[in-house]
Amino acid sequence: MSAGATWLGRQAAVWQQPWAARRSQRGWRQQWVAPVLVSLPVLGLMAAWPAGWRLLAGLLALVWLAWDGWLLVDGLHQQSRPALARLVPGQATALRLQLLLHAALLTAAAVAVLLLTLGPVRPWLWFVLPMVVLLAWLPREPWLWLLPALGGFSLPWWRWAAEVASAAPGLKLLAVLLAMALIAAAIGQGGRLHRWQAARNERWRRAAAAQRDGLGSPPVATGPLLVALSRVFDWPRRLWRRRLLARGATAPLPARLDLGLGFGGQWAELAWTALLLFGGLGLTLAIVLPSRSSAEWQEMADFSRFGLCVGAFSLITSALHGRLGRAWARRREQALLVLLPGLPAGDFARLEQRWRREYLLSWLPATALMLAVGAAGSPASLDYTAACAALCLPLPWLAQHQLRRLHGQPSLAPLALAPVLAAVLAWPVQLLGVPWWASLAAGALVYAGLARRHDAVALSLPAGRRPDRPDTMAAAPRQDYR
Repeated sequence: MSAGATWLGRQAAVWQQPWAARRSQRGWRQQWVAPVLVSLPVLGLMAAWPAGWRLLAGLLALVWLAWDGWLLVDGLHQQSRPALARLVPGQATALRLQLLLHAALLTAAAVAVLLLTLGPVRPWLWFVLPMVVLLAWLPREPWLWLLPALGGFSLPWWRWAAEVASAAPGLKLLAVLLAMALIAAAIGQGGRLHRWQAARNERWRRAAAAQRDGLGSPPVATGPLLVALSRVFDWPRRLWRRRLLARGATAPLPARLDLGLGFGGQWAELAWTALLLFGGLGLTLAIVLPSRSSAEWQEMADFSRFGLCVGAFSLITSALHGRLGRAWARRREQALLVLLPGLPAGDFARLEQRWRREYLLSWLPATALMLAVGAAGSPASLDYTAACAALCLPLPWLAQHQLRRLHGQPSLAPLALAPVLAAVLAWPVQLLGVPWWASLAAGALVYAGLARRHDAVALSLPAGRRPDRPDTMAAAPRQDYR
């Protein structure tokens, strides 16, 4: 066999390894739930809205490109271990070559999709290339997700850099070479920084596994920096708990149940986090852009509405899918909690009502903020943000439906992806010319209809217990709570 064929065989083995490793993992098919959930309604809209098939097809292609890119990049990083990088000759070089090749294909495909869908209205290469560089680094440095979350496409420097790079021919080659160098540097060579990052990510993985099993995070997984950072965000939750404990038995029963279940105070923490994130972003824009004209502000609002809607409604929805995971993980504590005197005998309707009320109290300011962003943009932006808010309004009923029917580790994809799906579906709603008040009225009617619907399955604790099936109750403690 020639040297070229041998080299190609090695590269093909490296390329196939991420998929082979994922197929060997338990529950690997669940990773495809996310793109499938987004694809099905988009395909339905393509059939119902023939005029916008190209736009929706491009959106669907971008979803699958992003998911495929993440799976392959994450798989290559799983092979990038410090010990292998030091002991296996050429291993790091092969991974870097594969990562560069995949990044080039992903960039070319994304730019082609955007050109075919929207046309050359913007320098798409200089918008896609930074996202591909960020994707290459995310498995190694997860904190980088804060960059698009805090700023994203709405920051003026992003557009300024894209315009400069596209207008100056001499900078184009330099920008591409810099991006290639950053992508290649994402694969470590077993140095000190690579070993430290690998050890830290392994500690985080063990901490996440412990939390899924209902255990506390190991002390070794939380360093002093992470503890200090968490205290900046979670102090409202700790303050709520102290005040509730000070009231003792005089506190409302649903609030005391929230404390025992580990759910209490999360909405106060979310409100503070939202104030930090969106307040800081608004203050930055007010300082950086004091001399912008109304037309430039309108263009910026139109350009950033998708990311802001996803960020705002994902923030308030995180409490819903976070509750599902915690409810399943802490079944042993719940089995003891329900034995305490004074708790309702299988009727937790007041507790669920409290959860729905907390969601509404967070949905209202989030919707007001997004409507303000829409009002600052074009008239169509207001219709878009209202449609997105209306689609997110019934989500507590979906969370309640899932919580009442837990029989195993919950799938968080439906709730976690709901804001993204809402932001996608709001686009054709805007193009159809549905006014903002009609979208909000429709969302309120759907919420009211779900409130009048009778669900035959009631919430029972511990999570997953089915009192309506006596034949399974005897086996439940043995298989669920041991």
